[in-house]
Amino acid sequence: MTVLYNETDSNTLPVYTQLALHSLEDVLFSKDQLLSLYSLYEKFVSNPGAKLYFLESAPFQLSFGLTFLFSIFLQSVVMEKEKEMKYQLLMNGVSLPLYWFSKWLIDIALYTLLVTFQLIVLSLIARVDAFVSNSIVLILCLYGLFGSVLTMFAYLIQFLFSKQEEALRWSTLVISITITISYFVISLVFKSAIPEWLENLLLLFPFYSLYHGITLLAKASVENEAITVANVLGWSGHGRKFGSLLLVLGLESILFCVLVIVIEILNRYKHKFVLFKSSVPTTSEFQSLGEEEEEELVVEEDVQQEEEDCVLKIDQVSKAYMERNWFGKVVSTNWALQQVSFTVKPHEIVGLLGPNGSGKTTLLNILSSFMPPHSGTIVINGKQMGDGTTAKGLAICPQHNRLYNTLTVREHVRVFSLVKGINDKNYEERMIQEFVLQEHAHKKVEELSGGNKRKLMVALTFIGNPSLVLLDEPSANVCTHSYIFYCTKI
Repeated sequence: MTVLYNETDSNTLPVYTQLALHSLEDVLFSKDQLLSLYSLYEKFVSNPGAKLYFLESAPFQLSFGLTFLFSIFLQSVVMEKEKEMKYQLLMNGVSLPLYWFSKWLIDIALYTLLVTFQLIVLSLIARVDAFVSNSIVLILCLYGLFGSVLTMFAYLIQFLFSKQEEALRWSTLVISITITISYFVISLVFKSAIPEWLENLLLLFPFYSLYHGITLLAKASVENEAITVANVLGWSGHGRKFGSLLLVLGLESILFCVLVIVIEILNRYKHKFVLFKSSVPTTSEFQSLGEEEEEELVVEEDVQQEEEDCVLKIDQVSKAYMERNWFGKVVSTNWALQQVSFTVKPHEIVGLLGPNGSGKTTLLNILSSFMPPHSGTIVINGKQMGDGTTAKGLAICPQHNRLYNTLTVREHVRVFSLVKGINDKNYEERMIQEFVLQEHAHKKVEELSGGNKRKLMVALTFIGNPSLVLLDEPSANVCTHSYIFYCTKI
């Protein structure tokens, strides 16, 4: 092949490069060449040495890639917790079980997509014997249960993190250490013949499970003893170990799911337990407070109104932040709220004024069930609040915007309308126009200015015409024109 190239003219370089690539493809990937390569591949696959090579290296490589999805699942949940997106969805009527179920569906869909691609390549295209000779039902059970364990374990571990960056750093480190050490211990120390006690111990680590399962499939292939449903149910041969693995994965999935539910319940009701009850302030403690306690909010108002005449009634609400030592003993107390009492009537506007740290946001967080008070009662729309329940007809615009950067303005309005049971596109367009967002309706949140983000957050708060609206600094980062608009709108 001869190629003429004018090296003095730079414009000919792309043409030369493209021509060279096409020529190379014609030489390497002609029909005869492809048939020759495929024939060579078939000889390699049919060679017994290929099975041993797969046994030695493939389990580590295949499991290592899928296991790192754990880090993605963990970061997603921690990010929503850090930006309070989870809390915002719960405030808008999404139930806690529905929130976790939707998260699980999204995560398991991503996992299923990658697993499907991997299985198609291994079983249909590459025709790897470990994925062809063994029962496809058991292989699907292995991948399915591992995916369930992986997601549930991520949801359990997320309670340990409050920052997305921390979750990424620690999850990556733990996964790398667990998988790498398991691989090198088995391959170098025990030469794939590990003691049964160590094998059972490693099964307790979710990241090891898929590696162990693929290794069993490869061993069965090398020894020409296919793992079938029959020998798993009969608890014989390789089926005994494979059945034990599936049983452990199933139990782990259920255990992690139960633990997530229990921790969520404890977080909601933790103020009812003795450890927290011991720190509830008493009347004598309030009387003994000195004038040096500046970070407090005391509102005096007549609270003798009937509950049915008010949309909001707050009576003697108190909140203290406490620092504890390792033994749970309180070492310091900072009072944020002391015996706050006031009422709000229908169509009434009440403003909370005070310096930074005076307890304004704390009070709003208590009203929206984001945190429990230490004492006092709260009645919203005739219903006494408590135990982490969220009042119907209540909407809150938090101090910081809780928006999804990758969704557009119109998509935000659509999602929050559906959450509140409104499936009307005309209503959604009216909300966009009412808050003067039509010029930005097609833009993603990450493309909006700070003022327009705030305007969108306020708009989402008013969806569904709530009877009680809590606005925490709604005019932050907005221009004078928008400030006047907010005052008029409210």
